[in-house]
Amino acid sequence: MKATFYAYIYVLLSCITLPVVTLASSNLIVHTDSFDYYVPRAYAGENHYPMIVFCDPHGHGSIPLEMYKGLADSFEYILVGSNFAQNGVDIVECEKHIERIVLQMQSKYLIDEENITICGFSGGSYIAYHMAHFTNLFKNIIITGTPIRPIPKENYPNIFCIAGKADMNYSDLIDLDNQLQKVNYPGKYFTMEYPGKHEWPDATTFSNACMFIYSMQCYNCKIGPMERIFLEQYSKKTYPNLYDKAMDYKKIIFLLDSTGAIEEYKKNYALMCRNPEYTKIDFLNKMNWQKEKAKKQAYLDQFKVAYDSFYWIKEVHDLRDTANKTIDERSMNQRLLGYLSLLGYSYTNRLLNGNLIANTPLLLNFYRIVDPKNPDVAYLSAIYFAKMNQADNALKSLQEAVDRGYSDKDKMKNEVAFEAIKSNVEFSKILDQIK
Repeated sequence: MKATFYAYIYVLLSCITLPVVTLASSNLIVHTDSFDYYVPRAYAGENHYPMIVFCDPHGHGSIPLEMYKGLADSFEYILVGSNFAQNGVDIVECEKHIERIVLQMQSKYLIDEENITICGFSGGSYIAYHMAHFTNLFKNIIITGTPIRPIPKENYPNIFCIAGKADMNYSDLIDLDNQLQKVNYPGKYFTMEYPGKHEWPDATTFSNACMFIYSMQCYNCKIGPMERIFLEQYSKKTYPNLYDKAMDYKKIIFLLDSTGAIEEYKKNYALMCRNPEYTKIDFLNKMNWQKEKAKKQAYLDQFKVAYDSFYWIKEVHDLRDTANKTIDERSMNQRLLGYLSLLGYSYTNRLLNGNLIANTPLLLNFYRIVDPKNPDVAYLSAIYFAKMNQADNALKSLQEAVDRGYSDKDKMKNEVAFEAIKSNVEFSKILDQIK
């Protein structure tokens, strides 16, 4: 597999200067009742392959497989996506399900048991993190979209965290290294920033996670021709500031440290970290992160004590006002709006699931104020109206949700709250609009 790795490493890792990796694949994703999987083209049943198990927050196991199957061919990794592990599912049942997946794949294919990774996005990250610490199946974990906190367990998987600068959880995600350092976490860990939002990272970004997996199994490796070309790209790159250059050096050091041939990068990185330009930007970044975390806590406190529409209307207006705001301030405000949207969804969904209908209109009003174009606002409104036996309003809200892009056909079809309106011809028409 090393030959294939060397053939692709330059393209896959130089995501800072090249477009997204799009590698054609003749293999198809295999679908089963509870999980999907993808086997790279080179697999011939002769060598043991690494495997990545994905946990999507909505149980759509094929989404990351479709995005990363080109990388699977390049790095020769088997990919598996769970259709069961998702937000709200009992964690013990998730454990059993994922353990069954691993056993089934091991019975069917040659899997490198010392190189199985679990990866989660958003709520799927919680499941992935739990599995990596409370089972002995996984050597590595990839986290994206949701912050985690260290668990005092004997299993200490290596951790690679991907933090999108437009993700509402960005400030918490980039704090992960500090949290792990405070508890003297014995495994290896690294947090990578990229200009993404709250979604599965693009293939180019995720190629760094694939390199992370490779490097965790590579001991006393050598710098080859393609690695040298890769390093030369960084030496030729121009940077807007010294801080950004230092962050690239930090990533290079982490990913290629096992080669023992990057001492010069370590020396230069240490020098950059002492440079006043770097220390100033680093200080300002940390101040902004703390400010953002404090703001989120203040919002949460306000949210818990009162649903004051006038307060939230003014606050949302201020967050959306871009006048006299720096780029960093505008980015922070967008993340805060995303955080408020998440609060609206989470708490409204919790009330509806618990049949605590009385306060639901207030929460729906809050959700609509902070994220009026989100299709989930209309979808949750439809559930509320259905529970209140207001069929016409429920159907109207469902149509609004679909018009705004709601696309989870199976969820709508299986929603218990809609039982009374499923026989309505309008419900069928709305359902048919989702492709």
